[in-house]
Amino acid sequence: MRNLLHSLTVSFASIALAASLFLLPDFAIAQSESPLDFHDGVYAPSSDVSPGVLPSVLPAESPEALWDIQFNYNATALSGRAGMAGIVKVDTVFWVSRWQNDSIHRFSINGQFLGTFIIPGLSGVRSFTKDDTYVYAGKANDTIYRIDPTTSTLAPPHIKVSSTIGGVRHCTFSNDLNSNQGGFYVGNFNTAIYAVSRTGTTLSSIPAATHGLTGMYGSCYDNVSLGGPFLWVFSQMAPSNMMINRLQLPTGTQTLVIHDVNSDVGVAQSSVGGLAGGMTLEYNIIPSKFSLVGVAQGTPNIIFGYELAEPVIPAVDAKITNIRPIEGYTQIPSALVLPESFEVTIFNNGLNTLDTMYVDFIVKNGGNTVFTDTRFETNIPTATGNSVISATFTPANGVGTYDVWAIARTSLSQVDSVSMNDTVMFSFAVSDSTFARDNNVPNAGAGYSVGGGGEFAYITANYTLTAPATVTAVWVKLSTPVTGDTTRAVVVNTISNIVPDLVLSLGTPTVIDANQDEYLLNIPGGLTLSPGVYSFGCYQGYNASIGLAQSSAIYTPDVNYFYVNGGSWTASGVQTARFIRPVFGTPVGVGSNQAAHDFVQLYPNPSTGTFMLAFTEAATEAALVTVTNPMGQVLHKQEVPVNGQAVTIDFSQHGNGIYFVNVDNGVQSTTKKVLISK
Repeated sequence: MRNLLHSLTVSFASIALAASLFLLPDFAIAQSESPLDFHDGVYAPSSDVSPGVLPSVLPAESPEALWDIQFNYNATALSGRAGMAGIVKVDTVFWVSRWQNDSIHRFSINGQFLGTFIIPGLSGVRSFTKDDTYVYAGKANDTIYRIDPTTSTLAPPHIKVSSTIGGVRHCTFSNDLNSNQGGFYVGNFNTAIYAVSRTGTTLSSIPAATHGLTGMYGSCYDNVSLGGPFLWVFSQMAPSNMMINRLQLPTGTQTLVIHDVNSDVGVAQSSVGGLAGGMTLEYNIIPSKFSLVGVAQGTPNIIFGYELAEPVIPAVDAKITNIRPIEGYTQIPSALVLPESFEVTIFNNGLNTLDTMYVDFIVKNGGNTVFTDTRFETNIPTATGNSVISATFTPANGVGTYDVWAIARTSLSQVDSVSMNDTVMFSFAVSDSTFARDNNVPNAGAGYSVGGGGEFAYITANYTLTAPATVTAVWVKLSTPVTGDTTRAVVVNTISNIVPDLVLSLGTPTVIDANQDEYLLNIPGGLTLSPGVYSFGCYQGYNASIGLAQSSAIYTPDVNYFYVNGGSWTASGVQTARFIRPVFGTPVGVGSNQAAHDFVQLYPNPSTGTFMLAFTEAATEAALVTVTNPMGQVLHKQEVPVNGQAVTIDFSQHGNGIYFVNVDNGVQSTTKKVLISK
């Protein structure tokens, strides 16, 4: 069942073990947004991303019998290039296209980079496929390009498809179509899947509502597996943007065979921003075996191969995934706590109808259970899912970390034979001062920015205040800081607690340094706000595309907005959580006077081990930071240079508990408490 090709091949058992350690992967969008095109940008500088792709928090579980890894190559390291997409085996060599240009890389099946060539007149290839004579290419337009693999040249006539298809992004050849005359299954990111003849005539279609897939990028036709034919599709869809689904043909309905490529291949290659690319079904890469071969975009690009074998599907399997807070908060100030509920996705991953599926919600704080709730659904057919939402919970235990567990179980009359996909977990914190919606893990892309002209722009996110509060700063994290760019905090009221309207306050202008990616944007004197919904964010100057860090692990609809001078406030079409954190009042501390409290702020508090000190005033002397435990033992010392604005303290090697952080710049001194809660 398992074959090892090369030193780069990774043991499936070791990967599965490693994958079990990664419960909360993050895969994110890095886009630039304009008021004319909400999807004008890329997931990463060299990745071809589906518009509106929405990753979730947790990986899916799948039948594992057929997912033995045959090879797993870091194609970026081998070639020194990224931006790869389509793949096909020509004789004993992989052709791998680069979707942004005309380059085609050649790799041996043993993982050696053999060089690059071009096919004159062909560029931007997203997918490859082949019949017994020709190689065919799709480049997301209305043409399937025919190629002579012997001469590596175009071999017209090419195949023109109907304009209703919307572009040939994924493309796979089938000898069985059109009464065994042959044809192609084609489609684009979120379209129907079409069967077309060798001349481009549409033979049939599978509606998007039937196949249920989004972000489709690669596909391959399978008439060798029992129960087929099948269509395998590699998609940029939840939960990881690297999902392989098997569709039954000719109906196009999903089977119970699904696999998260990131859970093994991606983890083994430390993939960041991984995305589905091209796909092909090949024979005899491993002697006498079929292989599902694909390209994963992201950092790095990966060429992988799974053994095609018969899946083992359990009779009873209740699966739960994708836990998220309805309001989206990952951090809430203690004075502004609010009721929160949690949504999960349940799925019948077995062959039998589930008569009852229960979901037990449990919230723990400091190891103690502070909330429980049970919900259930009945008569869930095979391969069917639904969302389940808990009752509301108010985190009334004060500052600290709250762990939310959701556990799926069946009725006593049915036994769930797969336990590894029954539990998901989400953590959020109650802090002394700071709101957040992000998961504290920024993506690796270029960040979020606003384009489209105008002298300036605002980028904001909505937060709900349940009590009067004074906002003193807005904390932001940048993906691509550029020296000389200028930003400042912005606070905006909202119409009907939804759409931003009038700017209430602008903070102190701050000049960005390329060596610093976190900024506490101060609001001089603070701004006292009544209960309600406000939009907090930052300013972006003319021609200064500030790359605001973002995460798509926790996304909440209808909270992100932007404004371009001369335009109006517009809801964002990029489905991410922005690293915008409003800060209220002064963090917990024990200083000599109020002025001393104000010259430095500490956040996040509580911290999982790393926290930041942000200085709100310029200093003429270097500051000394000293961290002690309650017994007065000095555990950490660090110097902040003159006029340093922020410093990160890595305290992760120390245990949970309360510590005291003293900051002394020779003129002022303050001591603050920080709670470490991992």
